[in-house]
Formats: sequence, structure tokens, C-alpha cells
Amino acid sequence: MNAQGTRTRYLLAAVVAVTMTFGALGCGSSKSDTSSSPKTEASVAARADTGTTEADLKKAAAAANNANLADTADAYAYLSASCHDKFTSAEWVDNLHVINQGIRTAVPALANAKTGPVNVRNVTPTSAEAQIIIVDASGKELVGADKADWGEWVVEDGQWVTTKCITANELLGN
Repeated sequence: MNAQGTRTRYLLAAVVAVTMTFGALGCGSSKSDTSSSPKTEASVAARADTGTTEADLKKAAAAANNANLADTADAYAYLSASCHDKFTSAEWVDNLHVINQGIRTAVPALANAKTGPVNVRNVTPTSAEAQIIIVDASGKELVGADKADWGEWVVEDGQWVTTKCITANELLGN
């Protein structure tokens, strides 16, 4: 594929990525892949945002998005147990770096993106959906509610976690 085609794919992936509650992105390999060398676990900080209310969901979704935008290992703490079964924290972090580099190269405006308002819907005691608006440093919407996807969240161990964890290859259509 030529460079323009690759740029277009990253542009499309960028829009999808930042609207999928950014922290829902996965990595290209999974725990079941035994062909790779042993991985060391990335350091993941303990979460301070526990609770199962609508307000707690908004805090968790914003914190997850902030961790992804900052390209930190803390993003792994916002993934559901089913996602942890698929990916180690080291795999998640490695892939997050690749995704962020690609997105920032394809769409330079997203290099300084910030978490904007978080919308929630269909909130029950055990599940909900969250939508994150992405803004620039001045607060101008980069990805508004009309383009932002709704991410699935569930309550596990007294805190909200996302269930969406697709691979980068799936995201980019490889």
C-alpha cells in the first residue's frame, strides 16, 4: 500500500480510536500467542476511582481516556477481566504506543487531545455505555457527540471497566 493509503487508514483509525473510549483498544497479539518471547508485565497503578454510580462511570471513563491519551500503563486497569484474559499489560502498553504514534502522525491535531465531557446512557447497577468527547487544548471539540462511539462498560470488583478490547490489526483493518 502506498503512503497515502496508509495515511488514510490511520486517519480513519484515529477517528475510530478516539471515539471508542480510547482505552478500549487492544494489541496485535494475545496471551494465547506462545510464539513470542516471554513478556514482562508493565507497571500498573492501583485505581482510586471505585464505585458503581453514573458519576463513578463518568470518572472511570475520563480516567481511562486520560491514561490512553497520555500513553501510560494505567490504561490496562480500566479493562475488563475478559480483556485481561486476552492481553497482558505489557502487550497492551506496547500496542498503545504504536497506536498513539500512528494516530498522532496521521492527525497531528490529536497529539494534544484532551478528554472532554463524558456522556453516559443505559446505566444499570452492572452495565452502561459511555461516550467521550475529545477536545483540543483550548476546549474546541475534535471529536464531538455526533462522531463519538458509545463504549460498553461493566462493573467488576466494585468499579467500572470497559469490555471493548479489539486488536490494533482489527482497528486498522489488517
